[in-house]
Amino acid sequence: MRLRDFIQFEPLNHLRQLMGAELGSFTPAKNLDRLTMEEIDQLSLSGIEIPLDQVRILDDGTLAYKNTRVILYIRDVVQYRNSGLKVDELPKFHVADCKRLQEMRANKRYERYVVATREDGFFALNISAKDVKGFSQRTEKLNVCQFCLGKLAWQNFDHQLPRVKRAEIVAGFTPKTFFDYYGKSLVVHSPLHTADTAPLNTYTDNFKAISDALKKAKDYHCEECNIDLSQHRQFLNAHHVNGQKSDNSSNNLKVVCIRCHAEEYLHGQLKSLTEYKTFMKLFGESFSKSTANK
Repeated sequence: MRLRDFIQFEPLNHLRQLMGAELGSFTPAKNLDRLTMEEIDQLSLSGIEIPLDQVRILDDGTLAYKNTRVILYIRDVVQYRNSGLKVDELPKFHVADCKRLQEMRANKRYERYVVATREDGFFALNISAKDVKGFSQRTEKLNVCQFCLGKLAWQNFDHQLPRVKRAEIVAGFTPKTFFDYYGKSLVVHSPLHTADTAPLNTYTDNFKAISDALKKAKDYHCEECNIDLSQHRQFLNAHHVNGQKSDNSSNNLKVVCIRCHAEEYLHGQLKSLTEYKTFMKLFGESFSKSTANK
């Protein structure tokens, strides 16, 4: 069966117009590769070395690797002077698709970058001397790229600002404040189970006993509207808050009358039951939480 093109479905578009919703095109979400636990650990410590073309640019201009917003920097640094490296000579870390990164791509520079999610502003570096084999591993504090701050307009950063003001914004910028604002994970919520591991969403064999004991403990009162159903216990239900019927944990069960149960999310179908209609006849359409609590 061919599905209807809902973008061209006039009744839906009319409703969207009444709601003031934009009549735009629909683009399905891309299936994001997920980080492994090993990669998550590496990102938060030493970083992961990847080619630049594996970094995605998000709609807000920030950078992502797989399903995570990341920081980008060059890890391998050459030291040209014996006196060591000053902080201004160390690589800057990038949080956006800034002018500098765009120049790197345009000039086909194939340096290998490291993506990281470490939040304290320190980064793992490999420091080597010119014309000398080997390198030393050090952790150094790096400054954020000012082109990135301009790209994101972070705290109204602009290159026309006085140098002192720009330095102040740079000094106050930390990866933690960046991730706190933009978020790190690009996945809102990941299911706990796969199709193979998820338990059947059905009531457990002992649910009735658990339900009866809970109703008694609540003195046969609805936890939502407080109606006393001690004489009409058939209208009292034990509701699974998270929708998982096999989860009988104390914080997942709530005693409710059938009316309040029907008002729970995705439980409107209860209104078609005979028990619901009988309850409404007995207690009236005007019954409300406010009257029950009086």
